[in-house]
Amino acid sequence: HKEKALQLLLDRCPDKLVSSLHQFISPRLCRDPFVSLPYDIRLRVLAELNDPISFANASQVSKLWYSVLNDDHVWKNLMQNSHYKTVDDTVNRQISNYVLQDQFKTSYKRLYRKNYLLERAWNHGGTQVSSILTGSEGVVTCLLLLNEGIIFSQDNSRISHYSYAGEPVRTYVGHTQGVWALAECDGILVSGGCDRNLRVWSVASGECLAVLKGHSSTIRCVRMADKNTAVSCSRDSTIRIWDLKAKSCLHRLSNHEASVRCIDLCGDYVVSGSYDSTAKIWRISTGELLHTLNGHLSQIYAIVFDGSRVITGSLDTNVRVWNANTGNCIALLQGHTSLVALLELRGDTLVTGGSDGAVRVWDLKSMTCELRLAAHDNSVTCLQFDDHRLITGGSDGRVKIWDMETGHLIRELNDNYQGIWRLEFSEQYLVILAYERIDAHLKVLSFQPDPDALEVEPL
Repeated sequence: HKEKALQLLLDRCPDKLVSSLHQFISPRLCRDPFVSLPYDIRLRVLAELNDPISFANASQVSKLWYSVLNDDHVWKNLMQNSHYKTVDDTVNRQISNYVLQDQFKTSYKRLYRKNYLLERAWNHGGTQVSSILTGSEGVVTCLLLLNEGIIFSQDNSRISHYSYAGEPVRTYVGHTQGVWALAECDGILVSGGCDRNLRVWSVASGECLAVLKGHSSTIRCVRMADKNTAVSCSRDSTIRIWDLKAKSCLHRLSNHEASVRCIDLCGDYVVSGSYDSTAKIWRISTGELLHTLNGHLSQIYAIVFDGSRVITGSLDTNVRVWNANTGNCIALLQGHTSLVALLELRGDTLVTGGSDGAVRVWDLKSMTCELRLAAHDNSVTCLQFDDHRLITGGSDGRVKIWDMETGHLIRELNDNYQGIWRLEFSEQYLVILAYERIDAHLKVLSFQPDPDALEVEPL
């Protein structure tokens, strides 16, 4: 009877009044299906959202949805879907004075916001912390990013140390000719160059701790196995393994027949690439030669080693992948048309750069080229990549940022330099060493999120 009476009453009401009643009654009839679901099911459903716009829209549906979307498990899942690391990048943990790490240790929501703002800054923003004329016409030969700052060497014997704010810290004085090799481990810096001496420094004080003599020609590359062990190679065709604590040479490796251009280390092994067109694998602890890698038709300019694979780049335009256990060549990577002097390896991803201006990204699982980039008008002089981006510099004076997944050009940093010598980047900083006429320039770009933006309630 109540329903019939209500129906008769509504039949007598004008349409305008019925419309007004509908606005009041309709919300009472709506029911959020999430109310009847267990909490873990709500989490699983909302975890399917995989972009910040969907998150923002969903959080406005109801207080219940907002509450679920504030659960850290949902934000951790969003971070993983966005390919963000759930812990801070190792390099940035080292640069402690410039990274706001403590704020992100307990909240994936806050950590996601930091990463989101970082990515947006890399793609569209960034601020120039400094651009400094180094006051020298010397070619920049090496660049290191450390906890203590930026260290770079030049072919005029200088080793310079700057802070990330662009302030000069110190100069490491001692070499009498150009410095062509730098390495650092646990606060110990090792350098070598045309004066044939290997110098050991304290990064913190700038004090020269040792001068190691033995090479008879320019030291071309140096690597450190740990703070007490360094390996150097030279144009004298030898490799030397040094005990830095004892200030002595442990082993002299002399099986190459021409200048040794490059070395790399992993565990107790060192690999070397030479102008004699061969690469070799040695045991550091004994100095024993394990394998000679034959196959290249010209000088080897670059080598990388991950413990199981050796990769070499050569003037013959080819890249070769070798099995470190057997010494056999397991792949020939072709495509470059000139010298391949740049190799960078992360996991199963290899990036190569050449004098032909091209950059190629290879999948070492399938030994196929995934991306082909016409990166620069002239030689590619430097490159580095991480999970998200690839940054290249060239002798055309340009720095370009590429999407590692698609190969699309994200942006170009063009300051009208004549050429780029070196670049290195961490999660929040990009350091560029370039030249214009006879002047060297140090440029530091910061992509660090504004602390105020990090305090705003995310999304």
